Amino acid sequence: MTLVTKNICVFYGKTNVGAVKAGNKIYLIDTGASEEDGKALLKAVGEVYPDAKICAVINTHSHADHCGGNAVIIKETGAQIWASEGEKPSIEYPALENAIVWGGKAPCEIQHNFFEAEATKVSRIIKDGETLFSDDEVSAYAVSLSGHYLDQIGIMVLDKKEIKSVFFLGDAIFGRFRMGKYWIPYTFDVGLFKESLHKIERISSDYYLPSHGDLVEEISALCELNEFAAVETEQAIIKFLEKESLTTEQVLSKIADLNAIPLKLGLFALIGSTIRSYLSYLEEEGRIEYFFENNFMKWRIK
Repeated sequence: MTLVTKNICVFYGKTNVGAVKAGNKIYLIDTGASEEDGKALLKAVGEVYPDAKICAVINTHSHADHCGGNAVIIKETGAQIWASEGEKPSIEYPALENAIVWGGKAPCEIQHNFFEAEATKVSRIIKDGETLFSDDEVSAYAVSLSGHYLDQIGIMVLDKKEIKSVFFLGDAIFGRFRMGKYWIPYTFDVGLFKESLHKIERISSDYYLPSHGDLVEEISALCELNEFAAVETEQAIIKFLEKESLTTEQVLSKIADLNAIPLKLGLFALIGSTIRSYLSYLEEEGRIEYFFENNFMKWRIK
């Protein structure tokens, strides 16, 4: 846990969570991956801010590791859930998460809380640039950071008393350790992911917090690392297709081998979905094209 300012606190975990105190109200930024995370968060927030009450959870996006604690927090505090228009459906109907990743009804093995959080109702729709709350001491507004997922947002928080800002980035960018371990993070829209990295680099803040990474004061190097990883994956796909035409699963297999990733069902689903996004992006860019051969869909250089 880091108390960045008197009113802005960061709780570290597999998914980092923010807590912002505005008067006697607490606003959480994401809730972790599970009911256990939610319970631990309730306890920790109560210890840091014993005289304030959680009134709202702001979900950066609808992936289960970011809203897994929503349900228990609502039950214990009566807090509202706030999210963007595009993330609302999956928060309220989590089966959509697996349907998007798998492309249909997913196998039983991945129908669990890593992929599907407990459903919760979204009470407020957040728009890009919207002020979320503001008083004499602290304020926050939303920033659209789509790409990792459909309609992800980041949250910029300003402590007016201490004149310090923290930019909560969700999964628009990943920390060094995470990138070292998973060089191919889940990406829904590669073009928008790169645009969001450029946007982050242009926005000034005293601190930046990836949901999976360390709190940092300088963000440009991390933006470059994340973009480099994306471009390297694009180039690898192009090189494979320069040698031969491949099906989507063959591209996935070669990318996994290149990065020494032993595929099991969960990674097959996540990285497979990401590779399909890369192929769609490269096709949109006019660099590759698909065709059908013996009822197999294949990709080749255009």
